[in-house]
Amino acid sequence: MDKQLLIYSSVKALSKTDHKGWSLKAQDNLNFAKSINSVPVTAIEVGLLATTLPVVFTQGDVPGLVAVMGMTESQNLMINDEGKWEARYIPAFLRRYPFVFAKAPESDSFTVCIDEEFEGWNSKSRGERLFDGDGEQTQYLQNIVAFLQDYQAQFDRTQVFCRRLVELDLLEDIQANFDLTNGSKVQLGGFRGINRAKFKTLPDNEVVGMFRRDELDLIYLHLQSLSRFQTLAEKFAERKATELVDGGDTKH
Repeated sequence: MDKQLLIYSSVKALSKTDHKGWSLKAQDNLNFAKSINSVPVTAIEVGLLATTLPVVFTQGDVPGLVAVMGMTESQNLMINDEGKWEARYIPAFLRRYPFVFAKAPESDSFTVCIDEEFEGWNSKSRGERLFDGDGEQTQYLQNIVAFLQDYQAQFDRTQVFCRRLVELDLLEDIQANFDLTNGSKVQLGGFRGINRAKFKTLPDNEVVGMFRRDELDLIYLHLQSLSRFQTLAEKFAERKATELVDGGDTKH
């Protein structure tokens, strides 16, 4: 699935004909994201996330920035049993759900889409209406579209930054290995990070250019965020211990 559609189940183009009378009742949980262990982030968000989560680069010809949220596949350690986010800042990728921009193949235009499987949709005017009686966008929907446009602009700027790192050959495969307090080992890979040795050999003019574009800040924030893997590992061990205790309680 397209990395922009990671958490979406049934994406359909928003239509004032098909979705006339639809309203959105906001949910007070993020359960829709409980089974993803990383989330795409934009460059402007890195400073808000790097103190809490590791921010790394994906693999592929055009890498992206992601915040790692779990130590195993389909695990999100940042969402608790009540579906609440356990940090101050929620990534925009999650906040825009169930809306998303989608681009048709071989086209530069974007279409506003929704996940029709989201449980907050209703036709009983509960929450925020999408269209008014004349079939025009409500102020709520206009605000959503503006948010999507801003997100897409930030996403595109982030891709430019990532492409530049590829051109400079600064990315390398990295892997995190941890020994947990219970004696078990956890290994996490499948992502890339900045190669420090190559970074230090950049020509001065490249460094100055990255400084002026605020890209040096992003690189240092990324490097500093790698220490957050240890925080995730500790959180992982705590959750495993809790599951063992809860599992033992249910047997008595």
